[in-house]
Amino acid sequence: SDCADAGIIVMTAGPSVKPGEIMDRIGLAQVNLRVMKDVMNKIKAYTNDVIIIIVSNPVDLLTYYAQNYFDYPKEKIIGTGTLLDTARFRRIIGNKYFVDTKNVHGYILGEHGGTAMATWSLTNIAGIPYSDFDKHFKAETPFDKEAVINEVKTVGFEILQSKGFTNFGVAKSVERIIKAIHTNELSVLPVSTSMEGEYGIQDIAISVPCIMSNEGIKQKLEINLTEEELGQLRASAEYLKGIFEKLEK
Repeated sequence: SDCADAGIIVMTAGPSVKPGEIMDRIGLAQVNLRVMKDVMNKIKAYTNDVIIIIVSNPVDLLTYYAQNYFDYPKEKIIGTGTLLDTARFRRIIGNKYFVDTKNVHGYILGEHGGTAMATWSLTNIAGIPYSDFDKHFKAETPFDKEAVINEVKTVGFEILQSKGFTNFGVAKSVERIIKAIHTNELSVLPVSTSMEGEYGIQDIAISVPCIMSNEGIKQKLEINLTEEELGQLRASAEYLKGIFEKLEK
């Protein structure tokens, strides 16, 4: 009943991957789907207006489930998705070239997980494309796309193995979303939401750039991707769809 007059609910309930277990968030899908069902039914008993930020994993599957199975306004349900992955992506590049992360642009999109993809065609530092990084900035080693995306995907599990859990990075991501909502920033953030034909994808939630307002997700943006990148994004969506279809709802 405490949520009846809340402005934002942050959903973190459910087990997470623990050290020693298989480092894959998908393994949590069935148990956390049941947790999500219980939480959504209890929220709906008191409100249909509160913005819900979903952190629990696998975040894309839980976001799609929450948005499509409970007659709740979709724009008010937001998965943290690849917001943290994108922040890590930009930090890795910024650190390599000793540039403020705020001047590094580019996204990690798709699944918050192993099939995530980088928008290399849009990645730049202050307008300088990634293909020209080594021409303009000094670095000890040449730029390696595969090494960057691999670090983005594995660093969370490395933190997990080191201290048993992850908390600071995702907490900052949640804080970022809340700030954008609370101040009606209209910022563009890569968050997880259901696709309804955008990028040729539907019937699943993945992360894409979204305009955030005090009402939640104001608009999903279809940014220009190369054919290769579009294929990777669609493959990520298809992978998640295959997992979701097998789950007991």
